[in-house]
Amino acid sequence: MLKDYLIKHPELIYPKPPGKRGSTEGIVIHHIAARGLTPQQLHDAEMSRLGGLPYNIYIRQDGTVHEGRGVDKIGAHCTGENARSIGLGFEGYYHPAEAGYKGVVDREMPKAQFDAGVCLIRDLLKEYPSIKWIKSHKAFKATACPGNYFPLDAMVAAAKEEGTAQAAPPATDSGRLLKNTSPMMRGDDVKKLQDTLTKRGYKPGKVDGIYGPITAEAVKAFQRDEKIGVDGIVGPITWSRV
Repeated sequence: MLKDYLIKHPELIYPKPPGKRGSTEGIVIHHIAARGLTPQQLHDAEMSRLGGLPYNIYIRQDGTVHEGRGVDKIGAHCTGENARSIGLGFEGYYHPAEAGYKGVVDREMPKAQFDAGVCLIRDLLKEYPSIKWIKSHKAFKATACPGNYFPLDAMVAAAKEEGTAQAAPPATDSGRLLKNTSPMMRGDDVKKLQDTLTKRGYKPGKVDGIYGPITAEAVKAFQRDEKIGVDGIVGPITWSRV
């Protein structure tokens, strides 16, 4: 079920809180035309243009599924369709490079993200039997979104296929327990983390209370062994298992 793997982000503050959607008739698929953005970074990047993260749900390339504006809320992802559709934003740039574009073009979607998309669409169709259509952003606007390389038809077909099992996206941390979220976190909570990781056989470096690159790699190694989403975020799941 969606609630079992949807990662909530109460730290995302919207200047104008989104209202509840009156009806749910369809799903609009987007790519964000970028890679490596956390929900908070995407939220900040879209603040001046769209008042924050515009999608109802954000799907990262590692297969994690993040709540944006809220599954039952009005999004800001597709003019004219926000009040009757769920907007899904997929991390990645799934379109041939345009003039001046210097980023990485994703010609193939990672399996983890594809599987997460299939599982998500399947669960949304169950939760909202009123959904009549699933369309790309470009069906409503003169845009390339979600891109020529986005496997939309295959994803929708797999989601609708009867009798096929799809693993839920991986468990991951929905929030940080470490107070400072900058790349160089400091404090007693970091020192406690480093000490515990050391005792567990990992190598976070010097127990100095500074969350630097070495500590981050130790956290990721621990998450990998525990089969938690590998993101270096020390939130409720990671902290409970250390």
